[in-house]
Amino acid sequence: LAVERMLGMQVPERATWLRTLLSELNRALVHLAFLGSFPAGSGVRTPTYHAADEREAVQRVLEEAAGGRMHLMFNRVGGLREDVPSSWLPHVREAVAVVRRGLGPLAEHLASDDVVAATRGVGILTREQAEAFGVSGPMARAAGLDLDLRRDDPYLAYAALGDTLRVVTRQEG
Repeated sequence: LAVERMLGMQVPERATWLRTLLSELNRALVHLAFLGSFPAGSGVRTPTYHAADEREAVQRVLEEAAGGRMHLMFNRVGGLREDVPSSWLPHVREAVAVVRRGLGPLAEHLASDDVVAATRGVGILTREQAEAFGVSGPMARAAGLDLDLRRDDPYLAYAALGDTLRVVTRQEG
């Protein structure tokens, strides 16, 4: 984006929307990886990697678009390396449906996990601390900052999404 801005380059609208969708899919992938593995990383020795099916569904569509599993190199200056396959959007819809179905059970698991419960009240940042340290993302929102760059300093196609970007904040730090 920085190179394109410096060059005054206009990216095709389709590429901008695809970049946005790919970014959101990657965001979901990262959150699922964290939420699925968090209890194990906190000391619970469980044989199950929670959220694995959901994460794998998202990973498959990203791999289909990017051609690789580890390095999702689909962005290029001026657009994308290539267009996504014609069958890709239906696969994305299927992956999103898998994730939606799995969120309830995942939330129940996390809510009932003693190790996750033990993290409540640990490492709290106040709103003032988060602002002073320049904290962003989920940590800022957990401290009560209504901050999301996709909405507040839009890039890609986020400005066109308007009010659909709901920022969830908490006060618990």
